[in-house]
Amino acid sequence: MPKAAAIVAAAGTGSRFKGDKIFTNLKDMPVIVWTLKALESAIMVTEIVPVVREDGVERLKELIKRHSITKVKDVVVGGAARQDSVYNGLKALSGDVDIVLIHDGARPLIRTEMIGASIESLIMSEVEGVVVGVPVKDTVKRIDVDSQHLIKETLDRGSLWLAQTPQVFYRQRLIEAFKKAYSEGYYATDDAALMEYYGAPVMMLKGSYENIKITTPEDLLVAMAFIAKRDEGETAKHAQDELAAFGSYSP
Repeated sequence: MPKAAAIVAAAGTGSRFKGDKIFTNLKDMPVIVWTLKALESAIMVTEIVPVVREDGVERLKELIKRHSITKVKDVVVGGAARQDSVYNGLKALSGDVDIVLIHDGARPLIRTEMIGASIESLIMSEVEGVVVGVPVKDTVKRIDVDSQHLIKETLDRGSLWLAQTPQVFYRQRLIEAFKKAYSEGYYATDDAALMEYYGAPVMMLKGSYENIKITTPEDLLVAMAFIAKRDEGETAKHAQDELAAFGSYSP
């Protein structure tokens, strides 16, 4: 079985959040801890390398220790852009890693099952990358930014998806794409775009609308609502299990 490792991209400035979003509490834990715990629980992930700003390294190390997260290999300092940060994380992975999973530190509600499914999809498919995402719900307009935002066309949303993370790639192919990008001065908005630019086939795997990215303070409210929904579901399942156990009991 190929060895998979996770890079957690969490070195952004959080300008739209107006604060350090990855260290902001979501219910009872910081956002970044939710993310790390989900990856920790994924059986196929053997090691984790979070990438943060320099002033967050020691703070994150303390949280990792406090919450008993054991798969973190190292905490790495990020670069000027997301691409630089991911590359720093890529260089810090163990030499025997075959598959790299890249996940946003500010997507705390990723399901452990989806992490495993994304890795398995890469292994089982004839592609070089897998991106978790969801179909666009709203009508999408393309505008002319140079003429008072006049609408140029309405796009067919049937073929439009919103890219999320995790995004999963074969390590060696990803390294090659990064090296080519740096040699040409090319920067992509996400890791899949980097691979696509160099002709690598990348597929989309349907994820969940719950897998939101914490970008603004309002996103915390949405995340809390999803957590409450999860808690209700787990409570209901626990009650059903207890009832089933009681029903099977013979004195």
